[in-house]
Amino acid sequence: MLWFVQNTISEKVRWVPQVWIFLLYGNAILQGILNILFHIPFVYMLFLTHIMLFSGVISMICLLWKEYKRNEAEEILVCLLAFATLGVSGMTALILYWVYSIYWYDMVFQAGIFLYTSILFWHLLQKTSRDSQFRMEQLVYEKMSMEDRMTGLKNRKAFEKYIKEIQEGKIRLENALFLFIEITGLKQINDVYGMKTGDESVIQTAQCIQKAADSDQRHKIESFRIGGTEFAVIVMDPQIQPQELECLLENEVKKETENRYYISLQFGYGYLKNEDGTRNTVSDWKRQADHMLQKTKGAIYDDV
Repeated sequence: MLWFVQNTISEKVRWVPQVWIFLLYGNAILQGILNILFHIPFVYMLFLTHIMLFSGVISMICLLWKEYKRNEAEEILVCLLAFATLGVSGMTALILYWVYSIYWYDMVFQAGIFLYTSILFWHLLQKTSRDSQFRMEQLVYEKMSMEDRMTGLKNRKAFEKYIKEIQEGKIRLENALFLFIEITGLKQINDVYGMKTGDESVIQTAQCIQKAADSDQRHKIESFRIGGTEFAVIVMDPQIQPQELECLLENEVKKETENRYYISLQFGYGYLKNEDGTRNTVSDWKRQADHMLQKTKGAIYDDV
């Protein structure tokens, strides 16, 4: 109990319970020596133990009360209530023994110890429950902060975190394919069919990207929505050509829209490792894919 108090209160007053710990150890050792050397029965020395227990509990109650008044911490209040319960049971036990000579007084004190332990254990369960709930809420919040609300894909924040982990070597890759995808013609869809249909086309594109990623059992594929009409797909250690993936995505989009309206996708890609075996920096890797995307878009505009 004293060790528990010592770990609960502030560091500058921890010497108080430490003194009582040494006193109780000393009392036990002294009584043991007196019993061995002079054959003094322990019952004759019981009054000393009772005095120490009584004064020790009162000292801890006073100490905890001062600590609680100073910072009003919940842990200290619970510990104070537990010691107060122990103090009441101890006083009752001493009165039963010394005044009424009732020798089952120790059962009252044991009941006090049980209540003391129960109060602290109940508080510990509540604290653990609150901590678990807090951690769960934090995990849910973190997951929500990494998710795009409209499409359900991971968002730009998750994308930047993932790229950073690759850059720092936390995710070890032999090679990776980075695919930029952009919806073109969304303005025309909004103008002709309305904003709701435009949002639907973005959601359907995201679903197609996710479906294509889930259907490929050979690779681990991460998909992100990084902007209004922009998506990013990272294929780990790719055994698939970018053109195959582009064709797969376009076919999925056509199936999903069922020719109700036309969604045009533009692609740009880059590899983490060059053909000569040298490794690009993450910045160069992204720039390579973005450059190809812009080049593809420029070619389309030139044709128009």
